[in-house]
Amino acid sequence: MGLKIPGGSRVAFDTPILIYFLERHPRFHREVQQIFERMEGGDIHGVLSTLALTELLVPAFRAGHADKAQKLLGLLSGFPNLDILDITTPIAVTAARLRGEYKLSTPDALHAATALEAHINTLITNDRDFLRLESAGLRIAVLE
Repeated sequence: MGLKIPGGSRVAFDTPILIYFLERHPRFHREVQQIFERMEGGDIHGVLSTLALTELLVPAFRAGHADKAQKLLGLLSGFPNLDILDITTPIAVTAARLRGEYKLSTPDALHAATALEAHINTLITNDRDFLRLESAGLRIAVLE
């Protein structure tokens, strides 16, 4: 596995990581699957912003497949050792600060703020823009 994530880590996910897992991305699926297997086995603990649900469910609803959206929501909500965190006022304020200081998009700032407010060790992404946040105290693991 390319990413070095120690056992016992708490990790957050940028939305594309879940897409790679769910859609079996030809390049990234194997590595992401290993992360989810470790989470399922309790070796690591995952955190996901409710924003990711919005981003993930849009295609199913757009295609008129509310049943597919419900199935996906059930899968994520019931996934072992994965917490889905609401966007709270402290997360929103931290996101605004990150957006202002690091010039992130609102979705990226919300994912990062969720990780910071939840005291996450590592944010897993494939977006190198997040690397700017390492000075804010968040380890960024980029899929290569």
